[in-house]
Amino acid sequence: MLRSPSTWPRRCPATPVTPQRRNFQGYTTDDCQTLLGLGASSIGKLPQGYVQNEAPTGRYPSQVMSGLLPVARGIELEPEDRLYSDVIEQLMCNFGFSVSALSSNHGETAQSVTRRIGELIRADGDGLTEFDGDTFTIRPEARIYTRVVASWFDARLSENSVRYSVAV
Repeated sequence: MLRSPSTWPRRCPATPVTPQRRNFQGYTTDDCQTLLGLGASSIGKLPQGYVQNEAPTGRYPSQVMSGLLPVARGIELEPEDRLYSDVIEQLMCNFGFSVSALSSNHGETAQSVTRRIGELIRADGDGLTEFDGDTFTIRPEARIYTRVVASWFDARLSENSVRYSVAV
C-alpha cells in the first residue's frame, strides 16, 4: 500500500502506470469484459449484463453435474446502465470524469449525466465536488467520500431495499 499516490513514480520509475479499473469485485488492471463466477451464489459479468449462480450449495453442484448452467438470475444492462457504470468506475478510479469523453463513448445517452450533474451540484451542500462545464471531479479534500459521491450516480440504489455494503 502506498502512502501517497505522488510517491509512486519516484519509488518505481521503471514501472509503467497501468490504468486502473474497478469491477464489482474490486480494483484491477484487467480490462476483460467477461468475469465468470464459480461456486454457489457467485456473480459473473458478461458484456450483456450480470448473472448470479444458485445460492443453495446442494443445488449448484447438482445442476453442474447434470450439464445445466447453475444460474439463478440475471440482469440485462441497458445503455443507461452502461453509462452510469462507466461514470461510477471513473469516479472510483480517477476521482472524476469528462462529459465529452462520456458523449464520445455513449452517444446521446450521456445527456442524462449532464442533467444529473446540475441536480447534484445544487444539492452538494458540503462542496464535495466541482464541475467546470466538462469535467466533474471530487475535490481532493473530499476523496474520502468517493463512494458516497459515486452512489449519487447509481440509479439502481433506490430500487432495492436490501443492502449489503453501503457507504456511510
